[in-house]
Amino acid sequence: SISCDFKQAVSNTAIRHQVSQIFLSQLKQRLPTQIVDAISNQNKHRTYVASLEVLRASEYVVNKESTAEIFLPVTVSLKLTNVLSGEVIYSDSATLSQPIQVLASDINSAVTRQAVQQKFQISLITLGQQLARDLQKNFKVSEIETKVIDRWKSYIVLDKGFKQGIAQDDELSSAQGDLIRVVHADSDYAVALPVLVNGRPDHFTKVSTNT
Repeated sequence: SISCDFKQAVSNTAIRHQVSQIFLSQLKQRLPTQIVDAISNQNKHRTYVASLEVLRASEYVVNKESTAEIFLPVTVSLKLTNVLSGEVIYSDSATLSQPIQVLASDINSAVTRQAVQQKFQISLITLGQQLARDLQKNFKVSEIETKVIDRWKSYIVLDKGFKQGIAQDDELSSAQGDLIRVVHADSDYAVALPVLVNGRPDHFTKVSTNT
């Protein structure tokens, strides 16, 4: 449910730019060591896109005697999406409702419409900042490093298994950007097949999250 006033409020290119810049600055402030300026062969297997999506922006009018209260609930979702697979590895949402009071006779006036649109803009910026703060608090990333202990035909044997967090169908990458996929995981070792391997790297890493 997206209000026409909300669509009008964010149709301005300057507002969209302002929202994106504030969101980006919040991410850089909260996660200063995890923001990259460019995607490369070295980081593409462990890079995620952070995006904001508006799920709801509604208007509800409650009429009183001579005044009316306009409720403006906005719900925004923040997602982290794997660049290569499209998998969403983190999702969180937040809702904010900032009502305004007007004279009942002014509900449809241009001044009221402008006030509603300004409130929508403020809510969108505020929710982006809140979700960035929550991301810093809730989203934890760790790396599980494993080394190659044997090779047989096309198979690569790794020194860690499901006890250490390596599972079947996991994809692991090397510092050079090579990629392998686990086809079997035992308690303390795993077997993988190359997906994109240019050399003979000895170490691979799995990026693990708490979500």
